Amino acid sequence: MGFITFCFLLALIAETVSNEDKQNYTTIFFLVGLEGTGHHAMVPLLEDLAASLNLQMVVIGYTKHNSLTYKDKELREYLRLWKSDDVKEHVKNIELKAKRQGKNGVLILLKHSFPGGNFRRTDLNATNYHDIINSYPFYNIKWLSSVFAANRLKALWMTRNFEDAVFSHENWDGGYDRHAHVLGMYFDHITSSLQTTIFKDNYVCFDYRELALGVDRIAHSLQNFLGAFLGVLFTVCSRVYIFGHCVGFGDLKRSGSLPTKLVISTRNSTNDQSASQLLNVLKVKKQYNIQPPPEDRLLVHKFPSNIGNTPPSEHH
Repeated sequence: MGFITFCFLLALIAETVSNEDKQNYTTIFFLVGLEGTGHHAMVPLLEDLAASLNLQMVVIGYTKHNSLTYKDKELREYLRLWKSDDVKEHVKNIELKAKRQGKNGVLILLKHSFPGGNFRRTDLNATNYHDIINSYPFYNIKWLSSVFAANRLKALWMTRNFEDAVFSHENWDGGYDRHAHVLGMYFDHITSSLQTTIFKDNYVCFDYRELALGVDRIAHSLQNFLGAFLGVLFTVCSRVYIFGHCVGFGDLKRSGSLPTKLVISTRNSTNDQSASQLLNVLKVKKQYNIQPPPEDRLLVHKFPSNIGNTPPSEHH
């Protein structure tokens, strides 16, 4: 091998490593899932994870935890207006600021319930719901994956027994029957989008029942999934996570510096429904081929922590 060729190879290797470092510095963490699957529960846990790993965290999407979250309105506006180039430039500025502050990296959390609030739900129909959903940038998974292609992409798909998810917001969309169809359309959209984008090999599922495993174990599995900044000791901040009931996390509360614990009631929302209501929802479930996530896709199975035992099994 000639000296010039050798130098060229060294430069190529150095450039490859440099590009990999740049890519790994920022993680785009897409928190995706139907309404009622636990988005609000996951945000404070991710905040603690970012703080413990000395990451600059940015949240795009509705969150109740404003005191700890860095919400970037400018980045959200660029995304809302489909301004790809402005998004990429803004992310570079976030990275520069984080490096000046000595951060180990950047964690940008895209958090949106599918659907959320009044966005893209009242005009859905059975023939072109994918087009309607994709017309909102925060639900257009293919577009988002292309915008952030230069960064590391991870997705956490929040899942839950479909009947419980429906009845957690049973009065939305004019009643549980219509609400079930809305969620069914979004479930189909999420499934097809994740399977046909770069996220295909970069997502895991977090099933609602895994909350029973406790905060420590979930946090360690999340850290393993992110795969970042190994060697940085992770400890969950001393905080209490209280989930008031199983239906929607509307009563999530955080308080004080008490020992970390997770409290979930055993209430099952389907117990409050009539047989005919449940049967109608099960028909919608079959129509959209809604299946529980495979065990090997679950967060704590695919990225196990060294805490506790295997997750409890449960039929959906």
